[in-house]
Amino acid sequence: MDDKNQVKKVVFVCTANVCRSPMAEYLLRHRVRDEEGWDISSAGVCAIDGMPASYAARQALGEMGIDMTQHASQFLRKNLADEADVIVVMTNSHMASVCGMYPEARKKVFLLGSFINPDNKESVKEIADPIGLTSIVYKRVRDEIEEALPGLIDFVKKSKEQGK
Repeated sequence: MDDKNQVKKVVFVCTANVCRSPMAEYLLRHRVRDEEGWDISSAGVCAIDGMPASYAARQALGEMGIDMTQHASQFLRKNLADEADVIVVMTNSHMASVCGMYPEARKKVFLLGSFINPDNKESVKEIADPIGLTSIVYKRVRDEIEEALPGLIDFVKKSKEQGK
């Protein structure tokens, strides 16, 4: 795809970039795998570069046939925030962190839970951190992320069509 404006660059953000944001990254990649023009990554507001996804996160996605073994965590750097069309965070505190670090990105930072039921702004939920919890909790987080992806995909596509 030659037209840079047609590429949809999405960056998922959580705390350490080893559970929620990589799960969201790989789930979205899986959903749009047959479409051109997606650039999907993830980062953390407190991440150490180079850490693998947590075992339980890899296991939760592995059940769906999604391999996360290539994931390496990264800190959300300015260039990544600047280049993103949409920065999707897991919690309100992540939103505050991203906007505090990169105030110019404020207009493109969205809570993932806001895409679960986009018509009902009262029901926006945060995606809780499963780190150190059971595989059942990881599966619940995976399913919450999955539930938000159709709304996110529609939003990103419409935004790119409108040139935002």
